[in-house]
Amino acid sequence: MPAQKNQHFVPRCALKPFTLNGEGLAINVYNIVRNRAISNAPVKGQCARDYLYGKEDLRGEQLLARLEGQYSRILDQLTAGGPLPASDKEWLLLFILIQLRRTDLAIQQMRQWGQSMEEAVFRRYPERRPQDMRTDVDLMRLSLRLGMQLTEYVKDLKVVIFRNRTDIDFITCDNPAVLTNRFHFQRLKTNQFGVSNSGAILTMPLTPRLSATCYDGGVYSIPNASGTPFVDVKRDSDVEAINQLQHLAASKNIYFSRWEDRSRIASEAAKVSQQRANAIPKTTVFIRDPEFPQAENYRTGTPEEELAAREALVATAFQYPEPSAWPSQLKFRDKPKTFSDGSAAGHRRKPEWLIPEKKRRKS
Repeated sequence: MPAQKNQHFVPRCALKPFTLNGEGLAINVYNIVRNRAISNAPVKGQCARDYLYGKEDLRGEQLLARLEGQYSRILDQLTAGGPLPASDKEWLLLFILIQLRRTDLAIQQMRQWGQSMEEAVFRRYPERRPQDMRTDVDLMRLSLRLGMQLTEYVKDLKVVIFRNRTDIDFITCDNPAVLTNRFHFQRLKTNQFGVSNSGAILTMPLTPRLSATCYDGGVYSIPNASGTPFVDVKRDSDVEAINQLQHLAASKNIYFSRWEDRSRIASEAAKVSQQRANAIPKTTVFIRDPEFPQAENYRTGTPEEELAAREALVATAFQYPEPSAWPSQLKFRDKPKTFSDGSAAGHRRKPEWLIPEKKRRKS
């Protein structure tokens, strides 16, 4: 096989802690599509596709390999109970952010996002709709570039490592880095948000005993021992809440350490199947409000108004699935710190993020 042909979208270093005896060779799999558990499946073919990052230009794959090296080093330190200095926190945040953008599901969602937007834009003139010529490799490269552009929006997040003290293992999946937002779900009553929004949470399981959570310290608090990154989790319900995020995010496969857990994992996956299916992009068309012809006022319109409108704004956003429970350690602050100017930008963690990026660059 040519070098670097089999390219992983979840690296083997992220799967290894969940493998048989931690050896990185075989792993237990629950396949959501077929509702089937598979024992000791070869790791080599898991979460991998031929030349997903490109065939001729392997620089992207090589850069990812360097990032994986940093992740492996940090994981070894945390597994041994070591510290998480500021520089390693930045590497871990970068790894989780890029992992969010590099999976097979991520490029599927990008394609869905584009199709949803095009359906709305060309609703009146379907014959003018251009053919989508982008390959999966094109979308993967675009997704990774987007991930790099988002790095400035995660540096402020606080990072803790949940240390599992229960008899239930953390699980992982084929889309293990998860973006969620309790503040938006419960306080703002919306399932649409992004990395820069107030209340953002990035989470990813590291081992069956460790899970990273990166959170907005202006909205939440998670008490941890001074001088360490660790937060002990002693309730089964807290582990189940963390695992549910994996069930909601998974595309096809859940990965788990102990074969005897297969029935419980199948049951938990089935409970959120409908929520997982509804996690798709949504496009909204805003028409100029005829009651205010001289102002830049837009509102949602009826299908008839949308078709008749001479001018419209089209916005597409991903609808995230809402978990039924949250870890008890994640608590709202009495006075959440957030910034909003009432625009579609929503609530942001920093006031300067309310200004469009192009205008910020000019200033």
